[in-house]
Amino acid sequence: MTLDEAIQHALEKAEGNCPCAADHVQLAGWLQELKDLRRGAELKEIPPLIMVEPTKVVKVVEKNLDGMLGCWDSDNATIFIHQDQPSMGKWIVLIHEMLHMIEDQLKGHGVIPGRVDHDFITCASSLLFGWMGMSGLLNGVRVEDALAFVEHMLAVAQEQDDEQTCRDHQ
Repeated sequence: MTLDEAIQHALEKAEGNCPCAADHVQLAGWLQELKDLRRGAELKEIPPLIMVEPTKVVKVVEKNLDGMLGCWDSDNATIFIHQDQPSMGKWIVLIHEMLHMIEDQLKGHGVIPGRVDHDFITCASSLLFGWMGMSGLLNGVRVEDALAFVEHMLAVAQEQDDEQTCRDHQ
């Protein structure tokens, strides 16, 4: 049995109603961690699952999304990421969709009254990715690359602010 097959098997068992489903979720997480450690220092592939609670897993599926980069499907606890984009883009989209997942939780618990502005989530996910890279939290992302990315995103945000200011004064 390969490591990928063992992860898949543990995930399948975790979806069942057996009393050890939570143990299989934990096992799948450990096996994924082992797989990640074996890969070394390159930018890791997007994980097939994210543990959000001790017994709750969110699936991450890479596929062709026809014009979208990603989406959060709260009904099926699944994040979809467009498969044909660079690794850095996939990670930014993953963080972006996880922010939507958090937004849904906050809204569901009455912490926030409605949806968060989508532009805010887009900017926040890019900056969070850049911060994680600059902090050395993402293997395979050099500090210089992350810093250049953050500077680019800040420049884009400034250009958008300047354009809005111009529109406001017309």
